[in-house]
Amino acid sequence: MIDNVKQIIEKNKKELAFIIGNGINRYKEIGLSWEKLLLQLWECHVGYLKNGIPLGMSFTEFFDLLVLKSSEHDENITLTKMKQQICSKMKGWKYCEHHTNIVKFAMNNNIPILTTNFDDTMEKSNDLEFFSLLKDRRKGFSDYYPWNVYFSDKKVKNVLEDFGIYHINGMVKYKRSLRLGLTDYMGSVEKSRPLIRESLKDPDNWNTIQNWLPIIFNKSLFIFGLSLNENEVFLRWLLIERAKFFKKYPEKKKKAWYVFVRNSGDDMYSGKKFFLTNVGFEILSLDTFQDLYEKLWQ
Repeated sequence: MIDNVKQIIEKNKKELAFIIGNGINRYKEIGLSWEKLLLQLWECHVGYLKNGIPLGMSFTEFFDLLVLKSSEHDENITLTKMKQQICSKMKGWKYCEHHTNIVKFAMNNNIPILTTNFDDTMEKSNDLEFFSLLKDRRKGFSDYYPWNVYFSDKKVKNVLEDFGIYHINGMVKYKRSLRLGLTDYMGSVEKSRPLIRESLKDPDNWNTIQNWLPIIFNKSLFIFGLSLNENEVFLRWLLIERAKFFKKYPEKKKKAWYVFVRNSGDDMYSGKKFFLTNVGFEILSLDTFQDLYEKLWQ
């Protein structure tokens, strides 16, 4: 199966963009799962939860409740302070060889990387520089939505043709940018909605948008290391909007693949499979995490 996935990457690499989640950090246990991180914060500020996060609740909802209940125990706890604590917990995360190899592969093939991660392990792995898509960062930049900044080995001339790492849910460099609660994700939807609406009117209008959004709608997507469960509210919404765009302009349609490891806990349950296939994804499976994070890039 790994040879089949390698062939897909090789055949489509000129059209690809990677979307990478926290699995790249959990592979060598350099970082915590979001569930463990949220439970640590709940225990610190509210109290111990014996059975973990209750079933039937998304991580985004749990975080909003965490902020609410923490403020009841300590009125000095704010959303910004909670995000600062999360940033502090990530400062010790260090990259591994597989970070270096995956990022180098993308860099050598001019494949943009979109990541839902806040940490900076991928950019550090290849000593990448920090850039902005804006001609003047004093005009149009927001540390709350730093969507027009990226990391690369050189300045990006075209987001669709050049390599760069973009943090779609925020980054540790700007603590206010972290998208954690349902309110945060709703804000991201509202920010992106008018930009997408204009491009839906004109399929060639994407070049006027100075951020990573055009990558979602104009590149073939290869998603890995990301559970893409219900808590990924913003990204799931973007994938639905992407499918709407292709329905309106079928000549613009691009491919998409979602890769998971069999028997790993990333269960391909019916609802998730239903979602992915109906927004245009082919689902690929690999036997081991070593296949996904090491052998695939050799």
